[in-house]
Amino acid sequence: MKATLFFTAIAATAISVHAADPTWKDLTPISVKQAAAHPPLVLAEGGKSGFSLCVMSPEFNQAVKELQDCIAAATGAKLPIVDGKVLLPAIVLGDCPEAKAAGLNAAGLPPEGFEIKTAPGAVFIVGSAWGVYDFLERFVGVRWYWPTDKGGRSILPSTKLVVPPVWLADAPVCRMRLDWPPWDRSPWFGQQELRPLKTTLRSGNSWPVQLAVHHPRNWDKNPEYTKNRLEVFQLNSDGTRNLGLLCYGNPLTLKTYLEEIAAHAKGERKVEFVGGKSITVSPNDMGIGCHCKDCRALWSPDAGQYGTASRILATFVDKLAREAKKRWPDMTVIFLPYLNYTDPPEGFKFPGNVEVELCGMPGLAQYKEPAIMAYEQRNIDGWIKITGRPIQNWHYSCWPADRVKAPFQYPHVIKEYYTVNKGKLVGSFINGDTDHWPRHHISLYTWLKVLWNPGFDVDAYLDVYCARMYGKAAPTVREIVRISCDSWEKSRWPEATLSPKAVYTHSFPKTTVDKMLALLNKAKQEAAGDESAAKRLAYYAAPFKDFAAEYAFVMEGKGLRPLVVQKTAEKPVLDGKLDEACWKLAPPGTLRKFVGNVEHACTYPTEVRALFTLDGVYFGLRMTEPLPKELKANLSARDDGLMWHQDCVELYLDVTGKNLGKFYQFILTARPAVADIKDGDTAWNCPGLVTAVYRGADFWSMEVFIPFQSLGVTEPMGSGKKWYGQVTRHRTTDRRTDKGQWENQKLNANAGGFNSNSADFTEFIFRE
Repeated sequence: MKATLFFTAIAATAISVHAADPTWKDLTPISVKQAAAHPPLVLAEGGKSGFSLCVMSPEFNQAVKELQDCIAAATGAKLPIVDGKVLLPAIVLGDCPEAKAAGLNAAGLPPEGFEIKTAPGAVFIVGSAWGVYDFLERFVGVRWYWPTDKGGRSILPSTKLVVPPVWLADAPVCRMRLDWPPWDRSPWFGQQELRPLKTTLRSGNSWPVQLAVHHPRNWDKNPEYTKNRLEVFQLNSDGTRNLGLLCYGNPLTLKTYLEEIAAHAKGERKVEFVGGKSITVSPNDMGIGCHCKDCRALWSPDAGQYGTASRILATFVDKLAREAKKRWPDMTVIFLPYLNYTDPPEGFKFPGNVEVELCGMPGLAQYKEPAIMAYEQRNIDGWIKITGRPIQNWHYSCWPADRVKAPFQYPHVIKEYYTVNKGKLVGSFINGDTDHWPRHHISLYTWLKVLWNPGFDVDAYLDVYCARMYGKAAPTVREIVRISCDSWEKSRWPEATLSPKAVYTHSFPKTTVDKMLALLNKAKQEAAGDESAAKRLAYYAAPFKDFAAEYAFVMEGKGLRPLVVQKTAEKPVLDGKLDEACWKLAPPGTLRKFVGNVEHACTYPTEVRALFTLDGVYFGLRMTEPLPKELKANLSARDDGLMWHQDCVELYLDVTGKNLGKFYQFILTARPAVADIKDGDTAWNCPGLVTAVYRGADFWSMEVFIPFQSLGVTEPMGSGKKWYGQVTRHRTTDRRTDKGQWENQKLNANAGGFNSNSADFTEFIFRE
């Protein structure tokens, strides 16, 4: 007999015994088998225990320490750990003759599966070590909501810890459940280890097909390839080769790929893009833009920012897979659709040995927008149709967390996504950037639980979480959590486009912000005097400070520095010198840098001015530089993927004047060279764009002209008109020397994150 159990309401005070038929409603569903009748097992009572923790398999070595610690925290009894033998009464971890005698066979379990079964004097946990954490949740009353050292572990105290006769079995629905990074990557306070938390939440991967992301990427280190096989590298528009990217259209690239695989298969050398039985196709972390005749024949200029190169990569993967199937029939090609080759192209059917790890480009939190979710679903179903097999995901927890500081939560979006796609997905790699747990632990916890089993009850979890963590403040925090979820998940943005202004207009308007902050203050008063609840509330509340500041910055303009675009009758001569009188009419803007969440003055100051005529807009920048002859500016091809890593200037222009996420981007190097991008699409080129650079004794300067017509601006510009935008400078000149000072500067730098973060976009005010 099998059934699904859920957890009943949690006890607010000490518990003495778990019911023989508990319901665990805030945990993932589990299979229950008929347990043999025997007296309940008293694991601990009055701070004492006669039980041991017997470890029969080394894979339990880490889990047993958490088991010992949590039982001690709950009961006051520290159970001894015994290695390699069973001393009853005991909790026995791992396969052994005693477990087999109790009817448990670990060899028959599915990957990562486990069983928990009681017998007189024993609790047996066999299979994967995940069974230990499940046991702790269900019978010891443990939850891990965020790192333990920050107060995130909740344990219900027990004067008498009893386990009734039980036989439970479980295995993950998704075998790939990787939450990255395993540390917080803090550059200021040292790295905090996050692996223990993610382990307790069963972050892991038993799926056999493994991606080596952005590989191969070291062919430029092979002199044979750089001297005699230049065709394997991407051809730039100016005829040079980009040694950081492969040319996936040239037949020599496929030939080289196959030679590398053969060398690996023979044991001649280790090949970075082959691991186990997996062959990776994952271009370096740049969009594909090869100009060779083979790639141009497959280029799709009208396919949008996520599809221009899809046919190039799909053709390469198809040819590689067919050859691999002949030569290495037990191997699988794993392909990562990403950037401008994310969308599945029409007309392909791979030979059956290809698996896709689809990159969810917007970030899963944005799938609350029906249009974005529909786009993602088309991609999932499209790649499944091409491959004929379920797919992996590469998802982002750092997007859009890097673009807006609101304490948004999206647990119901996560549950719906994996529920709808159950059977279509083998699991996900969750790409974070730092420690996202203070602001998004609710969503991250849900994510790992849902990957284990999409039947996870989100609202039951939220109820129990608040009741456990915040004492008398629990109802108030529960209301804040509800608002955090509803405001994000149920709001809709214009054209389904993310921007901080859209977030603070439609998701978290002023009335909502004020209500959340008022509730937070109320919760702090309610938690006063309860040290544990107050500590946890402080952890939860920390991101709200940046939330309030960003609202004021984005919606009220506090701290923003606008750029005046001054009308001029005299057109400046575009020689890069900025020596015409008209430039002096335009008020200067000064760039700043963002370090450690604080805006600072720059070591190498940059000044920007802007002019306009009837024809277009002019930008002039003067950049302090003690080494102008050493500027890094060796790229010349248009839209080169490495251009931002040069000494360069960026212009972001939202000509709608709405700041709702639509903008043009220009990267302009000291060469000068140009990358021009429209709403993320590098296939767009700006007609009439002119740039000029001048190098002085201790500075370099740039002049830029952009025609209004090229930006789609048809109405005459004048006083009262405004755009939104950003101006940046990336200084790389001597960054690799002992005295080097790398700087990423912005006209506005309060919000931080990527230069494209429109929370930092300011008004470009046209003035006559």
